[in-house]
Amino acid sequence: MSVVAHYFDLPYIKNVRTGEDFDLDTNEHSLLKYDKLVIEKPQECLEKWQFDKIASYGDAWNDSFSSLKNLIHQLHSLDTATSMATEFDPDLVIFCRPDLEYHDSFEKVLRFFSKKRFNGAVIPFWQWWGGYNDRFAFCGRDAIRDYGCRARSMNSFLERSTTPLHSEKLLRFSLNQSNVPVRVTDLRASRVRANGQRKDETFSGKDGMSLRDTLYYLKRV
Repeated sequence: MSVVAHYFDLPYIKNVRTGEDFDLDTNEHSLLKYDKLVIEKPQECLEKWQFDKIASYGDAWNDSFSSLKNLIHQLHSLDTATSMATEFDPDLVIFCRPDLEYHDSFEKVLRFFSKKRFNGAVIPFWQWWGGYNDRFAFCGRDAIRDYGCRARSMNSFLERSTTPLHSEKLLRFSLNQSNVPVRVTDLRASRVRANGQRKDETFSGKDGMSLRDTLYYLKRV
């Protein structure tokens, strides 16, 4: 198993939407051991991904593009980490956000990949918000780049939809463009804010639907 990560060198966080306004420990990354690790200064990736062009399509969160900038940083991290991960020629990549508390064992999903030799993506069945939940994922060979490098699909998404960039909708667009097989899991994870507080989450299903209703769309692992 190989572990790769990409972080931003961010000594302070201030997010009006989430209520976070705290100093950060810039050495927290040392809690884990990595095969490859990249740390960058924030903001520099915005020019790379042509933020002004993306912003011209509108602000989905209506917060003066603050959340849109955060999304571009997130997608840049994913793209960088995925590029590092694929150097190891993996059969399976687990995409894990470091700001989540995972409530359930990954064992059953890993067994699914092992027994079925599934090469698509397994995503949470809850909180799709008109697309696919992008909180975490298990991706086989056919899904790794389409999931992790979906920043490269941003322009195509915007040109097709002519609507503001949206994280869950972009993920669905990227996977569907390549006909990546998708399955769902009921594994749960909650966001943990910078002050250590865990956010209450809804795990009831696709946009509030039940798991049974969700399965009309995708098969469960």
